[in-house]
Amino acid sequence: MSATGISKEIETAGQLEELRQEVRIAAEELLSAANMKPGQILVVGCSSSEIASHKIGSYSSAEIGKAVFEELYAVTKSQGLYLAAQCCEHLNRALIVEEEAAIIRRVFELTNQRYSKMEICKLFNEEGVLTPLQSMSRRQKSDSKKAASRGLQWTSDMIRKIVDDKTYIGCMVYGKTKIPDPGTGKEVPVPRNQWKVMENHHEPIVSKEVFEKAQSLQIRYTKKSKFDRETTLLGGYVKCGNCRRSLTSSSPVHGHILYSCAYSKGKEDTGCFAGKADNKMLEHIVLAEIKAYLRQNISQEQMQQSMRKQHEDSIEAYKTESADCEKCQEQIKIQNRQNYEKYHEGQMNQNQFMEAKKQLEEERERLQKRVQELDELINDEKEILMKKNVPVEQMLKYLGYENLTREMLEEYVQGIYVYDDGRVEVEWG
Repeated sequence: MSATGISKEIETAGQLEELRQEVRIAAEELLSAANMKPGQILVVGCSSSEIASHKIGSYSSAEIGKAVFEELYAVTKSQGLYLAAQCCEHLNRALIVEEEAAIIRRVFELTNQRYSKMEICKLFNEEGVLTPLQSMSRRQKSDSKKAASRGLQWTSDMIRKIVDDKTYIGCMVYGKTKIPDPGTGKEVPVPRNQWKVMENHHEPIVSKEVFEKAQSLQIRYTKKSKFDRETTLLGGYVKCGNCRRSLTSSSPVHGHILYSCAYSKGKEDTGCFAGKADNKMLEHIVLAEIKAYLRQNISQEQMQQSMRKQHEDSIEAYKTESADCEKCQEQIKIQNRQNYEKYHEGQMNQNQFMEAKKQLEEERERLQKRVQELDELINDEKEILMKKNVPVEQMLKYLGYENLTREMLEEYVQGIYVYDDGRVEVEWG
């Protein structure tokens, strides 16, 4: 693509439009010559400074960058390709890959839907989702033995590292290691609470709210795995109804454990639970609450399952309309290109060319907006279908249980709050 020579003084809408036209033509010609197949990644590295005929890094233009990206993205998306943008040297030429970002977002979505790390791994492995090491190897066109030997399958540790990584919320984390002895040059790890974090360093992949929710769920499940499930069935769930702190438990005696609020000890009028709650009594109450909850939700679950076909039909209808919109956009591109050629051959004057371009661009923008709306609708429907629906059969099974189980707690309960007046409230997960 040739440089347009756009300067700060003459960066007009007409010239930006001409740049867009050049980008579209250049991208289409490149993809045609490269014979790229759907699913492949187009890596683009460019400089808005150089496009504007300036020295690299001396003239950054958000308008030029936006115009180049939008046209490249439209062309690659229409051909089923992924676009990767290679950033400037100020960002260490990092690659921002749309496909990998989508995988990261899905990890957080599934985590927040209470999928375990093992369940996510099983799902990804069955679907053939690329692991981080595979993605890196593909970008680098590497056939390393490392990728071949231990990077083919998703593992719980991979999921944990993704959920723990603040990079995905726009933070830069540094200072993880230090060299205590400069003479040796050997790095030693630094405790996590001493790491340095720079917020808003780059565009986030997931929101802070999504990240924090995933963190809280992961911490909770990690803690639960450490419990002796026979003697501390309610461990991590029983809390004071006033201060919301976890109740402390006594040592088990003949299967009985007494829970109390440590914050109330030695204090007056705290409002906290000052008595002793027997675990067997609490288990009986919580089991009854869960069964009542299940009875209320069985009919709702049955209805949701019967509506799956409706959501699937909606997805297909949206996809069909989106495909029609993209075909119309292709026709507009062809017409725009023909008008551009006529303009340069003198068959159209500038006013005629710009007026025709304006009308075509208005229609293209309308179609593009509709495609985006349809993509959002499709994603909404997919999110509904992806939600971890508990089969009605499982709920009916739990209704037949005579004793509370850890499985039931993990499936339905967020917290069990005990009050000084004897009330016990269950917070649903």
